[in-house]
Amino acid sequence: MNEFAHGFGIGLAGLVLVAGLSVYAAKAKSPLNIPVKTMGGKQFWSDVHYLAGWRIQRHVWTGHHRLLDPNNVRRAWGGINHCRESLAARRTGLNLRPDSDHLVILLHGIGRSTGTFSRLVQPLEQAGYDVANISYASTRRTIEAHAETLSALIGELEGFSKISFVTHSMGGLVVRQMLSERRSWQQYIGIHRIVLIAPPNQGAGVARILKGFWPYRWLYGPAGQQLTPAYVRGIAPLDGEFGIIVGGTGQDRGLNPWIDGDNDGTVKVGEAALPGARGVVRVNAFHVTIANAPATVRAVLNFLQQGRFNEPAPENPTTKRPRYA
Repeated sequence: MNEFAHGFGIGLAGLVLVAGLSVYAAKAKSPLNIPVKTMGGKQFWSDVHYLAGWRIQRHVWTGHHRLLDPNNVRRAWGGINHCRESLAARRTGLNLRPDSDHLVILLHGIGRSTGTFSRLVQPLEQAGYDVANISYASTRRTIEAHAETLSALIGELEGFSKISFVTHSMGGLVVRQMLSERRSWQQYIGIHRIVLIAPPNQGAGVARILKGFWPYRWLYGPAGQQLTPAYVRGIAPLDGEFGIIVGGTGQDRGLNPWIDGDNDGTVKVGEAALPGARGVVRVNAFHVTIANAPATVRAVLNFLQQGRFNEPAPENPTTKRPRYA
């Protein structure tokens, strides 16, 4: 019992220390920084600014910010202005600027991270696109809040005349919510194409069943409560060129035998449907791995470059500018 109390006390003291440091960072103008390798932000950090692989993130609970380099090493922390100044000081020396005028934004789903697209980033960069693999605290805020954060980030982008989106699962709903109204940045940044991977466009029956289950509510937070068909029906459909990649077997029975009909283990094929899609392609993969499946990578490249899933992709769709001159 004494050992348990001792361990509990140490753990509690650690939590208090971390909380105290976070509050200090939020209030301090320029706290001392020791470069530390981070996990890049999982469920408690949201990207609020992006420049050539560098990201400023905000903590979902404390509100303090940090600046991460492309290797997820923390280079500054504290207030947002301090992080902006730290990034500006590095901008000239490192010649931080886009490689092209076309940015592809990758947006993961609920409970996931940027690792969702770990096998997609390099092929997109090799094809000539700039790629922003965005992290956000998917389980800690509503879909509307995530949409506003994403829109604000896009509004601060520099050097891009067009953007495309590749989303997984709930990430597609965030983009739909964001584009349900005209944004000021759309005056100078055009939306090229959108690929929705395993999106619950009609809501997820699984979420409807689990929404009242307290472990589900705790794990998936407010956004998890919004994945039901009743809520998702209120999100406006997409305009423009978009395609859908669904997971399933192509048979009457899907990858999860407990879900009626073809499915990817979580989302039914029919739940991914959305009027206006330029194309729909099925990949035999589970929901959590479909974004990294080789067939998905090929399909994404084809659609972004050709506006369809079944055409061979050209090698260089954009003209790259060297970042380091």
